[in-house]
Amino acid sequence: MYRNLYDTDNIIYSPEGRLYQVEYASEAIKQGTCAVAIKSKDYVVSYFYENM
Repeated sequence: MYRNLYDTDNIIYSPEGRLYQVEYASEAIKQGTCAVAIKSKDYVVSYFYENM
């Protein structure tokens, strides 16, 4: 995949109807590492997963 002006925001579709940010996330998970963090006013929740 290559980067272009359609891949900077996760709610913008490419002319082909693809969401590049979702594809990038899927490829990152396949490579073995995934991290998710959620922040609120009072808390931070982090989740890390490494595929072995």
